[in-house]
Amino acid sequence: MTAYRIGDDTPFVKSLIRAAERGKQVACVMEIKARFDEERNLHWAAELERVGAPVTFGVAGLKTHGKVALVVRKEGSRLRSYLHVGTGNYHVKTARLYSDIGLLTCDPVLTQDAVNLFHYLTGRTTFPTCSALLVAPKNMRPRLLQLIQREGKINKRGSQRELLSR
Repeated sequence: MTAYRIGDDTPFVKSLIRAAERGKQVACVMEIKARFDEERNLHWAAELERVGAPVTFGVAGLKTHGKVALVVRKEGSRLRSYLHVGTGNYHVKTARLYSDIGLLTCDPVLTQDAVNLFHYLTGRTTFPTCSALLVAPKNMRPRLLQLIQREGKINKRGSQRELLSR
């Protein structure tokens, strides 16, 4: 899980702690420079480390602002991954103030991208090639610009069709 702003009473980190206590593999990427929540984040990082869960603090020189949680579990004879990507900070108090959106999926393309992203964020590999996820600072900006240009072309074609149909 990536953690940007963690509150005093967050159920997410408490769930990670319980999972680690039960012998599950848990890893957390904690952002240290989370405005107003630095001390809380350090507290939760220490609690996770106390139960044996490795905590990393992101990539040097970059802020980890993503809101991503990945669960990999054995179902029958195979592994299945579940991914949550959201706009919220997994912070109980701010969740009551803002309207956030999230995607919960087991799509193998997205979950494999998330696995690769976590390997990068935890220092196990270099920047991953992602098929679907957009990750700054490497592939987000160029891909967003491509998508914006594509939409502009589609809109222009639609306007031309509209003019011809009059």
